[in-house]
Amino acid sequence: MKLSRSSAYAIQALLRIADNRGRPMTGRELASELSLPLDYLHKVLRRLVCAMLLESARGEQGGFRLARQASHITLFDVVEAIDGHLTADDAELRGRLPESATEEIHRSLKLACNQLCSALQLVSIERLLAAGNGAKTAVG
Repeated sequence: MKLSRSSAYAIQALLRIADNRGRPMTGRELASELSLPLDYLHKVLRRLVCAMLLESARGEQGGFRLARQASHITLFDVVEAIDGHLTADDAELRGRLPESATEEIHRSLKLACNQLCSALQLVSIERLLAAGNGAKTAVG
């Protein structure tokens, strides 16, 4: 599996927002601090709001903040919010291989997809943040 650029941006933004201790951050602040393109990041942030992973507020004290605790936001939540539901897609093979071979490939892809989803559900934003802070401590 290759992580999409949008999912990578989403993870970076969520980690930075989680590290901000509940204080909201504007899209402009996030784009600047993370060196990400503002317009693209805004599209990603809107998807995270629609998926109820982020809350947004307008005004002087506005910005983005986590909609729930970092321990309750997983990589699965992020990837699904940004890229849609992960599925086993073998449509390109249907009708091109014997049906028994296609069915075997489909079972294998479905198993791999289920295992990937399970693995992504085990990793929370809180866990990634702790891993990052441990790395900062070891380096600095």
